[in-house]
Amino acid sequence: MAKRSLAMQLDEVVQAMLVSLRPRPEEAPDRELASLARVAQVLRDLPREEFRAALKSDLQRRAPMSERTAAAPARVTKEVHYMRPGLTAITPYIIVRPAAQFMEFLKSSFDGIERTL
Repeated sequence: MAKRSLAMQLDEVVQAMLVSLRPRPEEAPDRELASLARVAQVLRDLPREEFRAALKSDLQRRAPMSERTAAAPARVTKEVHYMRPGLTAITPYIIVRPAAQFMEFLKSSFDGIERTL
């Protein structure tokens, strides 16, 4: 059997770790596999429980604040249409000043041809 890459070996070790199995023994494991497996084991337990508890508390504290701000009257905004008439998809636009120099830069950099619709 051909030797598998380090990435394939590590992937199997991590998959086995996640489902609490032993990975199949490798005939000629990569020298770096053991150290990477130890790193994977440490990362498996992250984030730590203290971090999870602090994050949950912070998010719960923020929820009432966002509910209060949601109750504030909404501002009237002008509706913006991003689709040009006759087109059926959103078209990206680049707005720069000075546009002529930018167009020349794009044409020279990418061997582009300027087209008009």
